[in-house]
Amino acid sequence: MTLSRRRLLLASLLLTLSAPAQDKELRGVWMTPRTPSGVWTRTELAAAIDGAAKAKFNTVFFNAWSRGWPLWRSKAFERETGFLIDPVAKDRDLLEEAVAECHRHGLEVVAWMEYGFVGWWDGQDLKDHPNGPIFKKHPEWVAKSSAGLDRYPSGRVGNHLWMAQNNPQVQDFLIRLHEEVVKEHDVDGIELDRIRFPSLDCGYDARTAELWKEENGAPPPKELNDPKWMRFRADALVRFHADAYKAIKTANPKVHVCNAPSHYSAGKNYPAYERLLQDWRAWVNQGSVDSVEVQMYVRSQDLRKYIPSALDGIAPEAKKKVYVGIAPHTDAHNLTPSETVELIETVRKAGVPGHAVWYWNDVADERMSTALRTKAYERDAIAPWRDKHARQPGIVVDVQKQKRTSGWKVVTSPHANAGAFLQAPAGKSDQLEYGADVPETGTYVVYAWFPAGAAEPQAAGIADFSTRSQFWTLHDRGDKVGKEVKAELPVQPAQGWYRIGRVALDKGERQLVATLRNVAAPADVHSVADALMLVLDPTPHPAIKDASGPKK
Repeated sequence: MTLSRRRLLLASLLLTLSAPAQDKELRGVWMTPRTPSGVWTRTELAAAIDGAAKAKFNTVFFNAWSRGWPLWRSKAFERETGFLIDPVAKDRDLLEEAVAECHRHGLEVVAWMEYGFVGWWDGQDLKDHPNGPIFKKHPEWVAKSSAGLDRYPSGRVGNHLWMAQNNPQVQDFLIRLHEEVVKEHDVDGIELDRIRFPSLDCGYDARTAELWKEENGAPPPKELNDPKWMRFRADALVRFHADAYKAIKTANPKVHVCNAPSHYSAGKNYPAYERLLQDWRAWVNQGSVDSVEVQMYVRSQDLRKYIPSALDGIAPEAKKKVYVGIAPHTDAHNLTPSETVELIETVRKAGVPGHAVWYWNDVADERMSTALRTKAYERDAIAPWRDKHARQPGIVVDVQKQKRTSGWKVVTSPHANAGAFLQAPAGKSDQLEYGADVPETGTYVVYAWFPAGAAEPQAAGIADFSTRSQFWTLHDRGDKVGKEVKAELPVQPAQGWYRIGRVALDKGERQLVATLRNVAAPADVHSVADALMLVLDPTPHPAIKDASGPKK
């Protein structure tokens, strides 16, 4: 890690700690790491989150469930399908990377389960899986139209195959995925999405038809808008949302559970229900969601009418849970930076406590980012669901200032701007103690930085490296003995932050945090050490595992 980057992080921390009480407003942005040919590199992912922080967003809704694939390494998905993660991600856990980068800046990170009941997009090509891994294992899970068809237009290119919304097995599967995310990742929230039907002509799969017949003594009506048939399907999603909310909160009570429904109306009608059987107002009014970021991707003149229309069916005490989703670019409009700022002001004038922007790629350019930072977000603000326990930027510890034995040598990376790091041969009992100035007593998540070039044996001056040659000890409250942790990292990690574990620390200068030492390994295999980062967990929960990362 370069010296300039460390200074920037330290300055950010000092400014945050000395700042007065902040305003409360959701300033969210939806972010997906997908590219036309795959996913972002770790560098591209970090750069995007750097940009979101620079623009002064305070919350990133990071895509974690996409096109029928998890973008985290999911044991729950693997048990059901045989696949651990989307193959384009290879050994990476993109959600874990996003958590580290967001928390480095003090940003909230919400795992955005974008595709909801969508189990496959047929624009993908997976050998021997024409309908994807979910439907290869469970063909009976696919949602059907009244004509028995299983493909629904994606809205862009190709078609989606949906999982049968009323099927209890499908609902249980999705809940298990959501539970896994909040148990194994330090996310601040989780957002459900596409908890709806693609159209009224859906719900005619065998299991849903059987459930309807049990209650009504006949097959489902062919009339798509039959009121009782509409209510039956929508009510199943209301119950599912309540079950999912309860399961997520039981797995990890600290997470903020939200959803991204839609509303496109200036009148008394309820398009989400009337067209998609999505009764999101019931979720809000019945307490099975902490907030909704309602998609209203229109110009300001329409948004001024849409917001009161959306709030019309919400109980007065629940209206504080409703935020607005806005979009500067759609198929219908392409807004300038000043027009985008006007959207934000429209939300504020409506008395709504915040907004989320669809999506990062459309606000990433410098002109838009500058307009947001200087004209919309001049004053700092924290997410409304936070109080004194707001996120703080990570504390970065310089490795070259730490106490160490003589075996640790400084190595300069051949990669541009990668700086220098330490390296020591395995099996020599070399030890490195990390100490940090701790600004606040609490539980801290510990990340280690692995530098560019560390995993490249052929790089000039760098020996072969493996995480199997090193061993971590974390020191709760500076305890010299400490607790041994097994950081489940890739054998040769790519450059970036990797979670080691969590440690309880007292406020004070030069607190002992962690010890890194070598263990038995071939003589030509080395350990590598670079910066450590401490992230204060504002609301720690024991459900989170001590270590995560790609398993070998």
